[in-house]
Amino acid sequence: MYKKALFLFLLLLINILSQASFCAETSNKPGDNNSTASDFERQLKINKDAFLEGSVDAATVMIFSKDPELINIAVPGMRIFLSSLVVIGPTIMFITTFQGLSKGRDAMVLSLARQFIFFVPGMYLLSYLMGLNGVWLSMPVSDVAGFLVSGFWIYREYRAQKKSGLWIESPR
Repeated sequence: MYKKALFLFLLLLINILSQASFCAETSNKPGDNNSTASDFERQLKINKDAFLEGSVDAATVMIFSKDPELINIAVPGMRIFLSSLVVIGPTIMFITTFQGLSKGRDAMVLSLARQFIFFVPGMYLLSYLMGLNGVWLSMPVSDVAGFLVSGFWIYREYRAQKKSGLWIESPR
């Protein structure tokens, strides 16, 4: 029990520190208008590396339980669940962009769309069609749908700001 609690605490600490370092590293400097594109590319690379290197095997699941039936369920489930890591980071960045633009309503709508509008119906529908794997698959499906909607939404906002003259291109 002590080892499990310590492991969970360390995972939480690593996650908090990595997010803090990413935020500090990507904070915009005055006059730096190209940082958003490079931030997006950097986050996409981090997520891709985490997905490719962070494969789940039985040894990972055995940290939490030695039950063979649970391991047989959890390993494929975690692999399905972790397959959406590539799109979670950019989606959160898109939503955070709207918060930074003082468009809290848009940020809330996008966040709720990902969490509830896509996830809950997807979970019911996919569990009915595919059983337990459908439940696991509902999260990546909702993350990809949220990524597509928030990507469209941020592209629409970019075009609106560029058209209104609020967007200033940086010199090359």
